[in-house]
Amino acid sequence: MSERRWDRRFTVVYLRDHQAKGQFVALSKRLLEAGIVELSALGLPKRMDSAPIDWAECKRTVNRQGIRDITEAILPAIHTYEENGGRLIIAADDMTLLTPTQSAFWLTVFDHAQLVGCAAAKKDGNHKLWWRMKERAN
Repeated sequence: MSERRWDRRFTVVYLRDHQAKGQFVALSKRLLEAGIVELSALGLPKRMDSAPIDWAECKRTVNRQGIRDITEAILPAIHTYEENGGRLIIAADDMTLLTPTQSAFWLTVFDHAQLVGCAAAKKDGNHKLWWRMKERAN
């Protein structure tokens, strides 16, 4: 684990991708950049651990993974970061198209990070997520 992550009390991650899978890829990238998650945890080749990160190659590898695989890497890292005094704030630009699986991921994230999200419409299948969030209209 990177020692630089322990120097921070707050890490803010902004996700502007409107596609749910793209948000997971962007979150992975931001957490890698912040030193919160390791390359090896995301199933990336070991050779990338010591070399400068090739983000195009990372994106291809992460894009091939399922959302469950990505969450299995991200959630423990967020939990460990929180246990060591860090606080993660995630701002998701568009949460309109979330599937129930992705909604379950964000519900779990709520336990260890602050989540700010926008949605053009609230899908009925995600009512637990919307219930956990405070609503503010423009």
